[in-house]
Amino acid sequence: SLNDRPRSGRPRTKSTSATIRRVKQLLRRNPRRSMKSMSKDLGVSPTTAFRIAKKYLGLKAYKKVQVQMLSAKDKDRRKAKASTLLKRFTDDEVDRIIFSDEKMFTVSERVNRQNDRVYAARKEDLPQAALKFRKAEFPAKIMVWGAVCSRGTLKLKFVDPGTKVNSDYYQNEILDPVLLPEARRLYPDGDWCFQQDGAPSHTSRTTQAWLRNHVPAFITKDEWPAKSPDLNPLDFSIWGMLEAKVNSRSHTSIDSLRKTIQREWSLLSADTVEKAVRVWRKRLRACRQAKGDHFEC
Repeated sequence: SLNDRPRSGRPRTKSTSATIRRVKQLLRRNPRRSMKSMSKDLGVSPTTAFRIAKKYLGLKAYKKVQVQMLSAKDKDRRKAKASTLLKRFTDDEVDRIIFSDEKMFTVSERVNRQNDRVYAARKEDLPQAALKFRKAEFPAKIMVWGAVCSRGTLKLKFVDPGTKVNSDYYQNEILDPVLLPEARRLYPDGDWCFQQDGAPSHTSRTTQAWLRNHVPAFITKDEWPAKSPDLNPLDFSIWGMLEAKVNSRSHTSIDSLRKTIQREWSLLSADTVEKAVRVWRKRLRACRQAKGDHFEC
């Protein structure tokens, strides 16, 4: 006989073949459809709809991420410059690049609304403070200049609140007193290359001239692709990890924030930094393959 034998356990009443087919049709039409709205249309619970999507259809939920707007020209330039950088730097030569960037940190706590949970038997058992976090309308903040390379991290430079980072400040307060001695410490043989993004103080005529006169090599303003935080190890890796640790709680002052940033920066492992630098060429290839558009590695 080809009839099914009697089975143990309660038979399925909601996750039927017809319901599974219906879920597949609905998600094919609109992949952004919420489980709650779909469950109402199907007459099942959101849990059942989610189980069908995950268990029977093998689907996963992916979060949308915020990215920069890229025009057709931006994409063409990103693709062309990614190809040029791939030709200029081999895997071994990436080890001598010092990547730099600025980051704004605030005193406010950074909360992941999706994953930050507090467990208790009853909500009433928790103090009210455990379920709340303070968010100031205009939190105090401080800008930090940082740099990394395959050999580790460079000394941080904190920019005092209210300071305008123009070409003179960038050259006299960051490049000359911080970058040069730190680069000599990490590369005593003098064989290193400097990277920076396209901020006005970086691409100005005087800054480009300063770099030509003071550093062994650097990626010029015409070589680095604009609107490309996904190609800077600090942007796509290091800053995010640092911010998660620094802003796991709120800070009472800029001084407290500064000390925490400094402490967590010093605790970054050499292996973590090296891995972020090592994937740079992989991301350049991904950018080229995506024809300059956004990509995921």
